[in-house]
Amino acid sequence: LGLVPLLAQACWVNPRLRCDVLKQLSWSCAEPSAVLQLVASIAPLEAEIALLKDASVADIEPSALQPLPSEDLLHRLFQLHAAPGLEKLVRKAMGAEEEPQEGLSLQLQRTRFSLTLEQRRGKTSRLEQAIGRFVEAAAAAETPSLEQSQQSAALIASSLLHLKQEPSDGLQDQLQSYVEALLETR
Repeated sequence: LGLVPLLAQACWVNPRLRCDVLKQLSWSCAEPSAVLQLVASIAPLEAEIALLKDASVADIEPSALQPLPSEDLLHRLFQLHAAPGLEKLVRKAMGAEEEPQEGLSLQLQRTRFSLTLEQRRGKTSRLEQAIGRFVEAAAAAETPSLEQSQQSAALIASSLLHLKQEPSDGLQDQLQSYVEALLETR
């Protein structure tokens, strides 16, 4: 994994090398975590990456993707390249970490990742669904700290700003229930 950043930089400056690397790259040629890191690093440079649609993704254990690339790299990868199988595997791999990030529950961490990804993609219907799933996960979280509640509320507000239409009645009801529950616990 230590050489991945160096190889990624070389791929950024040498298109021929990048092409050769992508032709030879497979999920079995190296540790899946190293392959994911490399692919996520060079994703903006390629219009299509065949490896992302490879059926062998289904054979990878989520824990094999650890350590995951940064969320920013993953967001950029999935924003630029449709890879539903790999995206699902990455969300599962988030649960393979020893401890959830920032004290978040696994479900809240996964739905936060999906919500921020849908924000970047900008597709209204998927964004509204992601907001609903995040609100549901945030409401189910066991007594979140004030800071976690504020972070969740800020992410929800930011997501609503990205929504290009008025939220559906169902989402509005969900949001109202969530806010009322927050006010009762404070």
